[in-house]
Amino acid sequence: MKSRFPYQGIHIDLTWGLIGAEVDLHFRPPDGAGYSGYNYGNNCAYYNKNPDWGDHGDPDDNPVLNYDCITTCADQNIQLEEVGQNGIYKVVIHNFHNHGKGNATATVTVYYNGEQVALGRRTLANRRDSPEKGDV
Repeated sequence: MKSRFPYQGIHIDLTWGLIGAEVDLHFRPPDGAGYSGYNYGNNCAYYNKNPDWGDHGDPDDNPVLNYDCITTCADQNIQLEEVGQNGIYKVVIHNFHNHGKGNATATVTVYYNGEQVALGRRTLANRRDSPEKGDV
């Protein structure tokens, strides 16, 4: 496991313990927290790894998907160094495809300024099974 702390702001780790299954981590700003689909346009996710959420051109208030694990590992993480918007941020996981590997047990851990503030675990049984893991 990589050493990642201490971090400033919000740090989200997703692990699913099943090499070969493809699980995606999505992080939404307050303006998208109520969106119920998978791919909100302003998500920080595999298709938008570094969206501009705060002051235009200021990278510190934008989240970053540090890496998108597809089939050779079983973890992903997102970092938001500077929380620039008040409100509810939402974390969503999406079992994109299990590639015949069976159920994946996803664990999401959320840290704020290096301190763990949330932990959630859910078994993802099927392709496109997408439980929401919690609000930050």
